[in-house]
Amino acid sequence: MKYYILFIFFIFHFVESQTHRFVYKIEYKRDSTSENKFKINAVLDINQESIKFYPYNFIDLDSMNLKSKNNKMSSTSPFDLIVTKKKRSDFFENYIFIGTDYFVYPSTEKINWTIDRDFKTEGDFKLQKAQTYYKGRHWIAWFSSDIPLNYGPYKFGNLPGLIFEIYDIKGNYKFKIIKNFKIPIEYDTERIVETNFGKKPIQISFEKYIKLLKNAYYNPFAEYRGKTGDWTLGIFGRQIKTVKELDEVRKLQQNNIKRYNNPIELSNAIKYK
Repeated sequence: MKYYILFIFFIFHFVESQTHRFVYKIEYKRDSTSENKFKINAVLDINQESIKFYPYNFIDLDSMNLKSKNNKMSSTSPFDLIVTKKKRSDFFENYIFIGTDYFVYPSTEKINWTIDRDFKTEGDFKLQKAQTYYKGRHWIAWFSSDIPLNYGPYKFGNLPGLIFEIYDIKGNYKFKIIKNFKIPIEYDTERIVETNFGKKPIQISFEKYIKLLKNAYYNPFAEYRGKTGDWTLGIFGRQIKTVKELDEVRKLQQNNIKRYNNPIELSNAIKYK
């Protein structure tokens, strides 16, 4: 894989106000009982003082918004994967979407690994195997001690080298590096992470996050039920315009939530009734 050769030229020294960007392809299952997999690219930005992980398409939309000098185009994440942290810290900020709202809650993560004596080669790099049990899943990672960066996708890190690939043994999630490059000036994510295309996140606790998820299931479309005037919600191939019509699709929404209840952090999955 030729793109890995690029690591050699810039990986060992950080210059002030510089971003080293690693792009990961993510394959994931929305429904753990299905064989269908979806794909999304996400970026790991390693800055002088911070680490950020978020969907790649946010960058494209941000660029288009800047060129057109407006903030009309926006996007959400298909599952909870947006995180930031300071270097040399185990404290994360978790950015999430529930309904039409954007939230952020703090967490402290310390992943402990078992490093195996199994090796494989990827391009010019020797990768070593490591395993961990994290939030209800058994994960296998392949990292390279040739790249002295103890980071990886999402919250995975704390290994003696960059994580090239990581997946859970049941095949629900797989992250793999597909390219990397250097940005001479630290990339500003204020418009797409710290705010979601202009929408500021609401600060909450993890406990509040769980309550919001439960409310979204037991009281779906709550934000529309109290609306006055004309409104339209496009969902399930329908244009919903009344509370009565919301009631008609309530069960469909609840079934979808239960069906696609397959987060990265499986131990946080809610057991909906």
